[in-house]
Amino acid sequence: MRKPDIDKWNGAKLREKLDKGEAVLWEGVAEPFRLTEGKRREGTLRRWCVAGAVFLVLTAAYVLAVMNSPTSFNWVVEVILLAVCGFAALQPALDASKLCGKVSFYLTDRRAAVVCDGREAFTLDKSAGAEFVDEGDGCVTVLWGSAAGVKPGRRVVESISPRKDSADGSANTGLVFYHVRDSEALREACR
Repeated sequence: MRKPDIDKWNGAKLREKLDKGEAVLWEGVAEPFRLTEGKRREGTLRRWCVAGAVFLVLTAAYVLAVMNSPTSFNWVVEVILLAVCGFAALQPALDASKLCGKVSFYLTDRRAAVVCDGREAFTLDKSAGAEFVDEGDGCVTVLWGSAAGVKPGRRVVESISPRKDSADGSANTGLVFYHVRDSEALREACR
């Protein structure tokens, strides 16, 4: 197995967190994916439909309110409604863009790690256990610790915002390596 180059992605933050003698065994990033294919399709379409329905209901309520009590600031309410619903509808695409461009995954001889934006590194002891989920397109998602069993629609979010289920909220209890291609090398590094 080749020696990973942690500076290839955005591993400078990980280097700061490595213990003396700790070695990186595997590194990777999420492979590009489409939001409307595979296991992601249902969650993405549901979110878009809910955002559209909420927008229509809120717009109807707004129109009824304006008809009954016209004021000069009504257009501000409509712009805010449009912005909130638009953001909710675009959130899956924004999360996917962040995941595929600014998040990298590492496995050391002691820990699993997710580095976001090259600024923040989340780590979890390897003894937390890993669950491999076949994505059906030659990629796998690896669920670590309390992230095991996370529904497909939540995996992208969990990958860029790792779980902090500990009592004080400071320790990561679950990580997600989302849609990684190098699954055999990762399985070997998990042993």
